[in-house]
Amino acid sequence: VGSTTFGQREDPRLGYLDTVELCGGQYELLETYAPSAPELAAVYADPRVHLHTGDGRRWLLREDREYSVVTVDTLRPTSAGSGALYSREFYRLVAERLADDGVLAQWVPTGRVANTVADELPHEQPAALDALTYQQQHTRTWIARGFPVIYPSFVDC
Repeated sequence: VGSTTFGQREDPRLGYLDTVELCGGQYELLETYAPSAPELAAVYADPRVHLHTGDGRRWLLREDREYSVVTVDTLRPTSAGSGALYSREFYRLVAERLADDGVLAQWVPTGRVANTVADELPHEQPAALDALTYQQQHTRTWIARGFPVIYPSFVDC
């Protein structure tokens, strides 16, 4: 919840937005700040936004809805439970829930994860960055249905 949900709801093409937050207590905390934060107030007031508490992977397993975009916020691969998030089974599940022209937006922390994404979501292919050495070391670019999307990948942090 927060900037990701706010940013997505700014798109006028959005018809429906499910946000699934693992730490449900954040909803109550952020709601207390909403009166003094227009961005938060906009999220809570938008009828297109549906806030849920739970595990996003389990949400996709339970729901049979098709999505145009699936966004996964950053989780380090060394965090507990991250194996389920960066698994072949997860990306296969995402592929099943994405519309034909749907896009996955996620930080890709390792080459192995990048290969798994490319295997399970063949329309998303990694592209090399040739511009700067810094970019080559710290970002990954994915071409998603013809649209380039760059995700920071600060592996040295």
